[in-house]
Amino acid sequence: MNKIFYTVLLAVGFATYVHACPTCEKHKHPAAQQKITEVHAKNSVQPTLLKEGQKIIINDSYSFKYNFAEKPKMGQSVLKIQVLDANGKTSSNLKISATYDMPSMRGHHATKVDLIQKNKKGVYLLPVNFVMQGDWEIVLTFKDTDKNIFVGVINLEI
Repeated sequence: MNKIFYTVLLAVGFATYVHACPTCEKHKHPAAQQKITEVHAKNSVQPTLLKEGQKIIINDSYSFKYNFAEKPKMGQSVLKIQVLDANGKTSSNLKISATYDMPSMRGHHATKVDLIQKNKKGVYLLPVNFVMQGDWEIVLTFKDTDKNIFVGVINLEI
């Protein structure tokens, strides 16, 4: 009888902790949301929230657009990034790295790509493996001569 009582007490206590977590709002912990800024603060480049299909200005010399080859879903999806020079022509002069993870489960599915590869047309291609449904975050870091010049964040639901 005591064993059942303690099992029920433990289960109720755990359920209360999970659902009454003081820092939780629909499984989006503020600490996880602030992680992006902390990681990139050391590089003195403030992250920018990105929107698919829009032209995003990096600096006076470069801009870029991104889109997924197909609508992102569980499994592998390819993120295409086209960097443009000041004249609007495709440029492959920058180095782009990426990290992607689930903010609600920070660290459990974290993946780092040190250098995103380019195709023959100079478009950067990032294969992203979405291993489960939920919220995902992709952080893109653009470098020019090994100096971070832009950090962009893509948030999406799978």
